[in-house]
Amino acid sequence: MAAETEIKPTDGLNHVGEKVRVRFQVSNIGAAAKGAEWVVGFRTWKDDGCLIVRVPADVKADFAAQNINSPHHFLNKDVEVTGQIQVISPGGRDCPAIFLKSTEEIRIVEPGASKPVPAEKPQMKLGRSADSVIDIAPKDALQHVGKKVRVTMSVRSIGQAKEGQVLNSEDSYDVPGNLQVLFSSKLMAAYAKNGYGQPGQFYRDREIQVTGVIQVRNPGGVKVAGIDVQAMDDVTCELECLKPSLPVPELVNRTADLYLNDGKRTADVLITAIEIGSTPESLTSLKIEAGRGRGKTIPASAIEDIVVDGIPLDLTWNKETREVAVDESKRLTRRHDALETEKRLSVQGKQRYPVNRDRERETWLQKNRAFANSARDFISDRPFRVSESDYFIVVTDVSEAEGRAYFRYLDQLYDEMCQAFGIPIGRNIFKGKCIICAFERRADFIRFETGFLKKTGGNVHSAGGLCHPNIDGQVVVSLFKNDFEARFAYVLVHETSHAIVSRFLSDARIPSWLNEGMAVWIGAKIVRNDDTLQKSVERSIAALRQQQTLAGFFEADQIEGSLYGTGAAVVDLLINAKPGAFRDFFIDLKSGYSQEEALQRRFDITLDELTTQYARSIGLPSLTR
Repeated sequence: MAAETEIKPTDGLNHVGEKVRVRFQVSNIGAAAKGAEWVVGFRTWKDDGCLIVRVPADVKADFAAQNINSPHHFLNKDVEVTGQIQVISPGGRDCPAIFLKSTEEIRIVEPGASKPVPAEKPQMKLGRSADSVIDIAPKDALQHVGKKVRVTMSVRSIGQAKEGQVLNSEDSYDVPGNLQVLFSSKLMAAYAKNGYGQPGQFYRDREIQVTGVIQVRNPGGVKVAGIDVQAMDDVTCELECLKPSLPVPELVNRTADLYLNDGKRTADVLITAIEIGSTPESLTSLKIEAGRGRGKTIPASAIEDIVVDGIPLDLTWNKETREVAVDESKRLTRRHDALETEKRLSVQGKQRYPVNRDRERETWLQKNRAFANSARDFISDRPFRVSESDYFIVVTDVSEAEGRAYFRYLDQLYDEMCQAFGIPIGRNIFKGKCIICAFERRADFIRFETGFLKKTGGNVHSAGGLCHPNIDGQVVVSLFKNDFEARFAYVLVHETSHAIVSRFLSDARIPSWLNEGMAVWIGAKIVRNDDTLQKSVERSIAALRQQQTLAGFFEADQIEGSLYGTGAAVVDLLINAKPGAFRDFFIDLKSGYSQEEALQRRFDITLDELTTQYARSIGLPSLTR
């Protein structure tokens, strides 16, 4: 057998055709054609001195059989690879590469070790594995008390225990088949130290894999299976932002969100054909289904990016080759920023919303419809009816003729706000659909709020409408028409805009001035024959002329109704200050940045400077914050 030459990754091109052994840290990963994947170590393929390790489809499958997610298992780890150096030419650039022939040819090297350690031992999907870990379902946990298990579960609810925090596989601890995962106070401190906030907030509504010994717990006197987590490594979670992107050749016959350079973004476009460019991970054009069986060709020059199942391909235009290609640097930056966003939100007890899956959406739709039918039946002495559109379920006793005139604004508003936020047109951001309960009479509105929703506080008796962003996970808007008839369409749009904002990107809270101001601003844009914006602005200026101060306007949990016009005016000021910056400002807020940080990042101003700009715009230069 020929001896292996030990080389540095930067010397790969000097050893073409030789069998080598090379150590490096895997700093980059990307996809290749035919189901294979690249493991790129020591810089990207665009940089001098890179080395590429290719994991063919059959080797990838062998890793999968061992329950190892290659190549992500090796990312940011020191590895030793053996194999023959070959030359490949991604983007027309010669790069040294090793094509793995087996899982044994890549091994993780412990820092400072003279010998590599093998990849994890194979783990059977069912039954006992080589490391005595049994793979089980959460509902079967009580059958394996005292045994070390590995279990995959969705975190459906979070609770507190004397010892720390508890994650449940069911909606409540006492549901039969529930499995509890306990994080001690000490372990929670480790999560916080690593920037993840509380584990319950970080893993909420996510699928996790937990390894540990099954014990019996007795919360509330109920016998429940539990696992006391010993270390952070005992819990794994594949975040959506870190999932591998689809290889370009696999786009054919897939639906994807298409982002174009002219700003148009469309959801669930069927790609029927692609023209591969100079590398397997590039394309010069694609063909999409355009309706009625017709096809439409999109040149690469028009494409900003393509997103499949919420994961971008990370494409960049190359004007020399006239193609778009996967940009590994762009991909690494996106993944890094997305992970930092997840951690930033988690520290605040917030979370980025997962991609809506068809199966989950259907489950939520059933729940939405049951809620709507119950709301309809609650006020049985009125002729309520239930109807649906693409994004909304409407429960109303407003006449059909008036309903057609009013409810047409809903889909128009949804598309308008999607365009403003960069959400692909046709993408449903709700869990199922948003529920609109529109009453003819104020009395029925109050009965619904206090009797059905059990909302007795706040401004139920004075409001024309309310948005409830989380009624058992559902978004519910309620409003009434009678003596607010002239403003019914405006209130409908105003409150529904709050519903859309609540479901955009994450559950991070938007400052009240911005939330109310944008609702007034967008309401005037959609309902053009309404004068609410003008009157709100005039009323706000009159109030500020008297008090000469914003008096904590930017920090208020809920601004006064007299200052809604100020919110709308500041929104208009920001929208017109710098093209595209307002969208990025809003995304920053939903990504966990404070309003001071977001203003500085996107407009290079402070809240004091924004106050000064607004004060001058309304002729009150002495106005204070």
